[in-house]
Order: sequence, then C-alpha cells, then structure tokens
Amino acid sequence: MRSQKSFILFMVVLGSSLMAQWPTSPDSPIDIGSDGGVFKAISDNHGGVYIVRGAISNIYCSRIDSSGNTPWIPQVLDYDGDEIWFSGIATSSDDGLFVSYHDYDFDGPGGPAYVDIKVQKLDRFGNKMWGTGVTISPPNSSGDSGEGELLQSKIIGATDGGAYIIWGDLRDGGWLTNLFIQRLSGDGEPLWNRDGVRVADGLDGIKYLFVDEDNSVTIVYVITDLSWNRTHYVQTYSDSGLAQLEESGFELPTRSGTYYSLDSLGNLFYRYGVDHIVRVNIPQLPNLDWFDVLIESPGETYVRGMCPDDSGGVFFTIYDDPGRSFYQRLNIDGNLMFGDSGIAGPPSGYWERTTLTKSGEGFILILSGDQQVAYKINPIGSHDWANVTIYSGSAEYHPWPTAISDGIGGAIYLFENNYHTYANKVSAEGVLGGTSPIVSEAELPRRLFVSAYPNPFNPSTTIEYEIPEYSEVSLIIYDIAGRETQIIVSDSQSAGRHTINWDGTNLVDQQVTAGMYFARLQAGQHSSVAKMVYLR
Repeated sequence: MRSQKSFILFMVVLGSSLMAQWPTSPDSPIDIGSDGGVFKAISDNHGGVYIVRGAISNIYCSRIDSSGNTPWIPQVLDYDGDEIWFSGIATSSDDGLFVSYHDYDFDGPGGPAYVDIKVQKLDRFGNKMWGTGVTISPPNSSGDSGEGELLQSKIIGATDGGAYIIWGDLRDGGWLTNLFIQRLSGDGEPLWNRDGVRVADGLDGIKYLFVDEDNSVTIVYVITDLSWNRTHYVQTYSDSGLAQLEESGFELPTRSGTYYSLDSLGNLFYRYGVDHIVRVNIPQLPNLDWFDVLIESPGETYVRGMCPDDSGGVFFTIYDDPGRSFYQRLNIDGNLMFGDSGIAGPPSGYWERTTLTKSGEGFILILSGDQQVAYKINPIGSHDWANVTIYSGSAEYHPWPTAISDGIGGAIYLFENNYHTYANKVSAEGVLGGTSPIVSEAELPRRLFVSAYPNPFNPSTTIEYEIPEYSEVSLIIYDIAGRETQIIVSDSQSAGRHTINWDGTNLVDQQVTAGMYFARLQAGQHSSVAKMVYLR
C-alpha cells in the first residue's frame, strides 16, 4: 500500500510539473527582482530566457525556462573595485550565458577610474564556469588596470563554446578610443595575442556583432576622426584573427543607424535617420549588394521597429506625426509589399514604446504606452490575433520593453517598472501565459542540422539534414542575393536524418552560375541555413 501511495504521489508531482504555466493575469507578471533600472535578456535556445540585471553594487544573472519556472537562484557576478556595470550578453553554442562587464576602481573622490573588462560564462544550470571572471583588457604601462572611461563592450558566442569580445579602451592616452577584439576558448583562455587585435582607432560606437557558421566574426562599428567626421564600417575576422576585408574595414554607404538585425541569408538591415531602411548583403562584401529605401507616409514618418522575414526582406512598423500607425514590408529588391500606404496598425495612444520579434512565420508586436498590448501579424499583413493585454498595472517608469521568441510561435515579454524587471509570455494562439508541456532539455527541439558535401562542389552536392519531429519540411536554395533558386523539398517528413542530391540546376532546369548559395531548411517553426559554394 505504501508503494502504491508513493507511486500516486509521484504521478501527482510529475503531472503538475508536466503542465506548468506562466501567469494568466495581466495584473501579475513574474517579478524577477530589483534591477537598478538596467536589464538585458536573451533567448536560452530552449524556449526560455536569460536575464541579466542590476548595476553599481551587484549584477544578477537568472533564467526563466519555457514553463515560467526559475530553475536556479540568481547568480551574482564577482568584482574587486568600487562599482560594477554590465555591457554585453550572449548565449554560448552549448546553451550557456556569456556576460561582459566593467569593474571600476575609483582613485578617491573625483579621481580617475581604473577599469577592468571582465567576462563570465554560466552554464544552463547556473554554474559559473570561469571562476571569478576572466579579465580581458590589458593593464596600463604601470601595471594597473586601464585608466579612463570605457566606451562599451559587446560579446557573442563562437561555434566551439568560446566567445568573441569587442571593446573600446584608452590605452594609447588622449581622447580617441581604440577598438579591440579578442577570441576566448571554451575554458576562457585568450586565443589571439594577449592584448587583443586592434580593429580601429577613434571608436564612436559598436553597432552589431555576429558569428557565421565557419566561426568567423563580423563587426559593424562607427569611427570619429579628429575633425568629428563619423564613418560607418564593417570588418570580418577569421577564427585565427585575420581581417577578411581591407585593413581599415569596409565603409558602409550610409551614416550609422539603429535597429540593426541580420537574417539567415546574411543580409544586414538597419534604419538611419527616422525614415530610411537599408539592406547590405554581408557575404558579398567587398562587392556591394544593397538598397536604401525612403519610407513615406502622409505625415512625418518614423520607422519604429524592424524584423527580417528570412527571405531577404524585412517587416517593419511606422508611426507618423498625425498619430497613425502602419505595418509595411520590403522584399529583397526594396519594393513595398503592402501597397504604397501599408496596412493600418493599432491606435496611436499605444505607441510610446514598441518591441518586435519574429516568431514562427509571423511577427509579434508589443506596444507599451497607454496600455501594454500584443499583436501578431502574419506574412501577408493581417492579424492572427490583436489587442491582447499583457500588463494592466500602473507603470511609473518603464523603458523600452523586450520581446523574445519562444521558438514555437509565441513570445516572452520583459519590461522594467519602478526598478524591477517583470516577465510574462503570450502563446502562439494569443493566450496570455499559455500552457506548455515541460520536457527534459535533451528532448527539446534544437536548431536544425543541415549541411552539404562535397562543399565546394561541381557538378552536384549531397544535402544532409536532421529534423527533431514529424514536420512540414521545406528545403530551398537561395543565391547570394537572397533570390529563390531551387526548391529541393516541400513535403511532410518524419523525424530523423535525411539526404538529398542537388545537381546545381535552378527552377527552370538551367545550370546555376558559380558562386555562393544557401540551403534553407524549414521544419515546423524551426529553421536552419547551410552555406555552399558552386565551382565552375
């Protein structure tokens, strides 16, 4: 009888854990904790999020899993000086968390600040993997920490469990900030020269950082010269630290902007000014494949959010001065997809602050103004659902919110109010909180595996891919400009590994030209891309 009761108790506990639920009331989001007015969040690659929050005296790292649970207590970063400020966060290829932060030591009231840039890695169970943090920035000539205010640092995971970190310091003296990059191993050891590789001088801002599947890293940054001229550059480094573009970097064709994002085909999108959208194809550099589109509306136009559609185009939102809002989409050639005037969006009173994320085949827009509400827009511009209230409490202070895809068509929403960070989830069906089964992390769908061999190839290559569950599968070949070249698979397929041959022909059965191509695999809500080179 005792074993039967134990079994029943086990089943009750198991059953309750299998159907964990986020808060379903807009009045009671998850209170993650105090944050000093500063937080950042990023996907944990398992349907949950990592959150880093706090400033000055403590920095806390925590995680919310796909069910809304917090699997470990917040971890506090270590520092030796008087203040601590975090700058960059990223997920690692083994699904951990990287944080770059600055350890300040002040030499008396009003004295100079001596600064160390540090990096910590946490695994997905909350364990600190790099001791008390790895110090990146070199000391000054006296052996002390580098003197002077740091501009910023950013970090991104490499494909081998390590990371790239990029930062600005004043090691040369004067007022021009020097830009450096370093590669760290999975154990936190520097892999390039000890002081990092110098990228440029006169740093004004680090705009974007990403890693390709070959473990090369690309940086988008802005330089200011002695005459206060600001120039916009991009540079790529191999995993051995060699610059792939001209030594000074490739100068981008516009001034710097905002809302930087990258699609799976290597197209970098950003807004400059308030009404221009730019696309630059990074893999084709130094050959320039780009567009610059002026977005117009009846009044003064403000592009308020952008999100690539992963077919070479971009979805974005517009707010104009008379108080109207619109949705619009550009294709890979820069043509408007929703007519000249776009599609009418939510009422203007909601548009104080916005956040936008791609989730599944649609886009989730969250507005934080008079109310905090969510909308999901499908690829043709209509609503799958609309006006879902996600927070109804008063908000004395709430800076720009953050929306992160949950990987299954919904989104996790985070915002700051009265120096606390809060979170909730809206499901793919527009249900606040939503209910999701909890499975072990080993069983959760991973990013899809897709590769080609031989690569480079001529005349044909075998594409191998693996899908985690029975799905509607499409495998499409795109050229370097993002144009559809060939449809290899469009069918329902079972879980497991599959192979198929591509003979290098296009949709009209003609041999393709030599160059780079992308195989994009889509299985359900998940996608992956492999790069291929066809030789003639």
